[in-house]
Amino acid sequence: MAPYYYVKNLILTLLFFYSAGTFCSAQSEPNTFQIGVVAGPSHVFIRDDRKGNDIKSDFRGAAGISLRYNFGLLFLKSDLLYENKGYSFEPNGLVINDPAVVSSPIYHFHFHYLTLPVLLGVDIPETGFFLNAGSYGGLLLNETATSDAGNSDGASNKHKHDFGLSGGVGYSKALAPKLDVSAEVRHNYGLNNIHPSDYLHKNNSTSLLLGVHYTIGN
Repeated sequence: MAPYYYVKNLILTLLFFYSAGTFCSAQSEPNTFQIGVVAGPSHVFIRDDRKGNDIKSDFRGAAGISLRYNFGLLFLKSDLLYENKGYSFEPNGLVINDPAVVSSPIYHFHFHYLTLPVLLGVDIPETGFFLNAGSYGGLLLNETATSDAGNSDGASNKHKHDFGLSGGVGYSKALAPKLDVSAEVRHNYGLNNIHPSDYLHKNNSTSLLLGVHYTIGN
């Protein structure tokens, strides 16, 4: 259930940012530190090992602060993000003994995480593009479940901790000598089973993170 269609659209969005901008791109000076804010939409889904289930992907969001230290072409980056992960569930064949309900509701399970990725990256010279990869850890703050029928309730308990691999491709552009804007497509591939039973539930998300960053130093 990998979101190849959405990844393609996000990459095209990055190319649009690149072609629509001027030819000046953000060049990272060595031994400088950047702090900024990032936010954007996410396409989330769960890897599940049960055949015939009705789990579907969903759209959520992510936002937080971004920190980056530049060595030159190489950089070390970390974010402190709030991420809304989870999935949607449409119970096919469910019998509802309520004449007012003409179809099965769609349930949306929300896992509210505080995540900390640590990424090593490289700037591609004279282009503004960059690549980064590493790992992330996540702490589950809260979980909720809603339905299209309008009711809301708490979801079943999940493991509090999550971790996995993280990687992305992005574009950065200088607006002023110390002010940059960026757009990054990042995918998080969960490795930890967050389900407390024998079911396999592993988080996955693909985000478009738009950011504004201020450079400290030099």
